[in-house]
Amino acid sequence: MKKEDMSKERVIEDTTFRKLDKPFLLITVKSGVSYYRVNADESYSKVSGSLIGESTFAGLIRILARKKNVEDALEASAKGDNRNVDMCVKDIYGSGYKTIGLPGDVLASSMGRAQFLDQEEINPDDTCRSLLYIISLNVAQLGSLMA
Repeated sequence: MKKEDMSKERVIEDTTFRKLDKPFLLITVKSGVSYYRVNADESYSKVSGSLIGESTFAGLIRILARKKNVEDALEASAKGDNRNVDMCVKDIYGSGYKTIGLPGDVLASSMGRAQFLDQEEINPDDTCRSLLYIISLNVAQLGSLMA
């Protein structure tokens, strides 16, 4: 589907969605994020929304990674490694937190390692990857809380 075809009415009419078990939560990410409940009769209602969406990502990548647009940032994020700027459990405890079964490579704090780095040590590709994770995980976490 083209971006301009992503209106909620167009998405609900799409035959792919008609085959899904209902009810389900439909999440649309544009400038912000909208969460819709789609019912068995294919009616829908907006459950909630978030101001953290594509426009937030676009603004942050421009400010923090000097990328001109989302497409450039997505290409950069594919080359980046967020663990260079994000803090993992092992960065806090030296390894995993074995008593609760938490592996060392689990993300503990987005951009948490960046506070200890000099500006010239921070790779813009790593920053793009971290920002993509921040936005994506926020969208998913809110969705799971609403489901």
